[in-house]
Amino acid sequence: MNTFQLLRIIVMVACIFAAGIATGRYTSPAPTPVAAQFSGTEGRTITPQMLVSFLDQRLKLAPRQKQIVLGEAQSFVNEIAKTAPATKERFDVFHRTYPRLRAMLRPDQYAAFDAMVKTHEEKMAEILKGKQ
Repeated sequence: MNTFQLLRIIVMVACIFAAGIATGRYTSPAPTPVAAQFSGTEGRTITPQMLVSFLDQRLKLAPRQKQIVLGEAQSFVNEIAKTAPATKERFDVFHRTYPRLRAMLRPDQYAAFDAMVKTHEEKMAEILKGKQ
């Protein structure tokens, strides 16, 4: 094998290597975004779908309500994920979200929702009192 053949083989291997890198870089799938979630005070991971399921079990949401509530739950989870568990800031997010969720409900669902809110506010008060 002469020098020209060796040089040609090296250049071809380098081109194949570069093509592999370029192909992998520009054809690889985009990274999937991490699903929105946050850790509850008990350490459970909570997602928007879990919130919709929780509300559906207690309020018997209509299919259209589930879609609307899921959108609100996603923004709620994104906002609350930025706060630390068992803090006033986190509970303020809850307080801002309650009226928006209630506006999405039918009048026959108000009583059950208001009872859930009251129970949650009592738990929040206990948690905040325990941290002082």
